[in-house]
Amino acid sequence: MTILVILLALIIGFIECGPLIKKGMKKESYTVLFMLLLAITFQICSKFKIFTPKNLVESILEPIGRAVFRKM
Repeated sequence: MTILVILLALIIGFIECGPLIKKGMKKESYTVLFMLLLAITFQICSKFKIFTPKNLVESILEPIGRAVFRKM
């Protein structure tokens, strides 16, 4: 699955960034590349059980939830 995500990110990167660079839209191409690298990073981290976006959100919101629901 990780290899598939990396291959798809490369294909999307070539399709999207080629025309953007030709039009001189470097900031937009950097944004596309950043988002693709972020997707690849999340995929690799979830594959090796380092962290997942779900764990990240839970670690941020769990203390808030405990504080709110303890008072109820």
